[in-house]
Amino acid sequence: MGLGALKQLGGRLTSAFSSKLANQRAGSGTAGVKGPTPIALDFGARSLKCLQVSWEGTTPTLIAAASIETPAEPVMDPRKRLEFQLQNLPRLVREGGFKGRRVVCAIPRWMTLCKSLQVPRQDGVPLSTLVELSLIHISLQLDPAAWVHRCTEVPGAGGTSGKAEVIVMAVQRELVEKLMAGMAAAKLEPVGMHSAFAATLHAFDYMHTGTGDAQQNTLYLDIGSAGTNVIIAHGRELAFARVMDLGGDHLDDMVARQR
Repeated sequence: MGLGALKQLGGRLTSAFSSKLANQRAGSGTAGVKGPTPIALDFGARSLKCLQVSWEGTTPTLIAAASIETPAEPVMDPRKRLEFQLQNLPRLVREGGFKGRRVVCAIPRWMTLCKSLQVPRQDGVPLSTLVELSLIHISLQLDPAAWVHRCTEVPGAGGTSGKAEVIVMAVQRELVEKLMAGMAAAKLEPVGMHSAFAATLHAFDYMHTGTGDAQQNTLYLDIGSAGTNVIIAHGRELAFARVMDLGGDHLDDMVARQR
């Protein structure tokens, strides 16, 4: 992976933290404060990528970038792939020239259950509770205690129907704990874990700074080697998200068969 691609990775993975930090600095009058962001991790199918930038006001500069390719044997088995990447994470960080121990990561695509649904509103009942009952427990018949989920309400989508349209991201709790344990074993301090959808969307916050941007609809395609994340946003607000099991490897195979 080239340096340009790693810089794009940094924009995607550290954007949520960096945007928030930049806004805090601007609001507090400390726009000139310098400091490194947490190390950003991307557990991809073909490689594990690490990147870190430093901020001078609102301008990021590269501190370090490193990656390790996934061997052919575990690349098609997500759990074996994750084991390999977590085992090699300490060496990658140690030899990569990164600063500090704070780290953020994007949740791998294969871990993420992504669903859109409409939930009847109930006075006094949090939306997250309604989602847990209607989707996790009833529709999917899963144990809510075994899953970590977050929901995003689509602004204005419910209209006057009395229902809320929400996008739900859910990950098995044991997989989250495995990621946390792997980062801790590398002597890192996890300070953030974001869905790949949120990380990708926030990377483009700088493009939507006007008051009328909420009316601008944008399609984002995050094409990896093993799958693709599809995102539709209204300005900076998430309106649609979907995981597709079709990625660059599949496109390569299709092209090769046509020759």
